Amino acid sequence: KEEFYYVHIKNGMVEDQLESYPLFLRQHKKNDKPAMIWPYNKFMGGVDLADMMTKSYNDGLKTLKVWKKVVFNLMHRMVISAYIIYKENTSDNPKLSRLSFTQRLIEYLAKDQMVLRNENQDDNRQNKNKHGIRKLPGHREKDCDVCSDRNG
Repeated sequence: KEEFYYVHIKNGMVEDQLESYPLFLRQHKKNDKPAMIWPYNKFMGGVDLADMMTKSYNDGLKTLKVWKKVVFNLMHRMVISAYIIYKENTSDNPKLSRLSFTQRLIEYLAKDQMVLRNENQDDNRQNKNKHGIRKLPGHREKDCDVCSDRNG
């Protein structure tokens, strides 16, 4: 059996007030959880569900920089919000799964960048003869002919 810990802040909840909860909650043993845990479990489902949804397609980014974790968490939440809006407002049948929706959203947002990237790769292939590393006179460093502003 898993242990759980909680901080007790007096909220006036007593065991007798559990009678107003639905039958499936009252069927549990009275000793399973303290009375103050019942309201938390009853009303915090949406928060726990949102956290679960953000972690289900998590990118697995392991970083020590807190700001990166915050930014990616916000981006995950924005994608989830967009999916919820899509589900509630679309007339498509069948509706896209969350994974398909996320993939299409990423492809749509990255489309312009991918076009530019492919054009730049084509330009680099055409300029392949011009691109090279040369030794600078009087220096030990090497300098790229195309990328450097010290071309002389």
